[in-house]
Amino acid sequence: MAAAPIASSASASAVEPAGVTPEASTVAAASEVTAKPAAEQAPMKVDPPRPKLPRGPHLQAGVFAQAQNAEELKAKLEAEGLPVYIESRVQIGPFKTRKEAEKMREKLKAEGVTTVLVAQ
Repeated sequence: MAAAPIASSASASAVEPAGVTPEASTVAAASEVTAKPAAEQAPMKVDPPRPKLPRGPHLQAGVFAQAQNAEELKAKLEAEGLPVYIESRVQIGPFKTRKEAEKMREKLKAEGVTTVLVAQ
């Protein structure tokens, strides 16, 4: 079987696949230009896969406002050979008073959102 010819021009930047002429690839490239701009195309939303969190008793080693601090502690504990993971939290507040927080908690409960009051 004969090998596909290699472009001999110094200006050629790629080898054409066997059976495709330079003119055909130019036509294909030109037709790609006429595609809808990205702004007109509906964005495709892909949810990332949910990580499987470990089951059973576990220890919480910290809650951090800075993600970098959590990553550093995770790296340190992994270096000690411990099974470590980071989970995300969604917190609401702060509220001016505990009564205000409890009122919001009841409202969210009615909407199907379970919360835990965190006193600081």
